[in-house]
Amino acid sequence: MGKFINQKDITPEMCKGYDQFSCMRNFVKQKDTTLAICNLFNNTKYKDLCLRDYYIIQKDYSVCYQIKEQSTSDDCFSDYLFSLVDQGKSPVSLCPDIIGQSTKDSCYYNSAKITKDTNLCNKIYKINLKNTCYKEAGR
Repeated sequence: MGKFINQKDITPEMCKGYDQFSCMRNFVKQKDTTLAICNLFNNTKYKDLCLRDYYIIQKDYSVCYQIKEQSTSDDCFSDYLFSLVDQGKSPVSLCPDIIGQSTKDSCYYNSAKITKDTNLCNKIYKINLKNTCYKEAGR
């Protein structure tokens, strides 16, 4: 499959004879792709995975809000969260939007460590991580 110049012409029919999901995902992995390609998927799971792939390529975390399935959405937010942490930035504004408790806890933990705000540790559900948070953020 070569690179297509005009993405509005990309349709599921172009993938006939191939595994449609894999074929269509190849289009979203192109740097110049648009989000509209993900709307071509009727299957929610495939659309969610397409949106996550779009985030990975484009680094536009706003698409994470469009993902319906919790674990895929959390994967998207988690990737963005750790990219912020790697840059030394606090992801605290993102934490309330995360659905999965483990990812949410990680968000608050990392935010507390970066900002040294132990009040954020109060929002962590897991006791062991909460205790570690108080130690790490209080330094």
